[in-house]
Amino acid sequence: MPKIKINNHEIFVDEGERFFQINDISGEALTTLWPTLVTRYEGFDVNLCFRDMPAPEEALARIGATVLEDCVRFIVTPQTFTPCKNPADIIIEPLSLENDADFNAFAALHDALPDMFWTSQRVREKWDIWRVFILREGEKITGYALLRLYQDETSETYAVEARTQAHRTALFSTAAQCAFDNGKTNVIEMVERDNIIEERDALHAVGFAESGYYKGYEALCK
Repeated sequence: MPKIKINNHEIFVDEGERFFQINDISGEALTTLWPTLVTRYEGFDVNLCFRDMPAPEEALARIGATVLEDCVRFIVTPQTFTPCKNPADIIIEPLSLENDADFNAFAALHDALPDMFWTSQRVREKWDIWRVFILREGEKITGYALLRLYQDETSETYAVEARTQAHRTALFSTAAQCAFDNGKTNVIEMVERDNIIEERDALHAVGFAESGYYKGYEALCK
């Protein structure tokens, strides 16, 4: 998203989606900045993201913000990465936009997730920054990994969906390998605190380690 500065604070704005994002802002600064944001972006949705710093709960409550995500951050680098050797029955392939049936199967799985900004349609529209890997079991696509490649050295798995730990491990491994093959030096995975037990073993098997936390809020600019 395009980045602008207001009162020395970076704001990421998507005019088309009527959406903006602010990262790691103090309560005092948010309270001071909010009237200007309402004047410029009234009716826009806003995400407020806090990485490894306490969220200013009182200031967020005053603007009507509610918790969107409460996550633990995991990270893997080429030095800590342990590639997974997939069993013969685990088939993972890159998703192609030219295959409508495969894309529709991925979309059905992905769009069923709740509160997902990056829907399959938005992923399709920004295809240059995404890599999608699909998991086949027989004739069916039963899982996938969604990897975002940022402009810097960072990449992030936005969603890894599969029905078993072995499948999740294979998908995390495939996504991380792709990131490193594209010159990235780390891969981040944000795991909801409620899902830590389910995801941790698969992440650890590939070399991910806990490295902090992230808490996101959403509000309407009004």
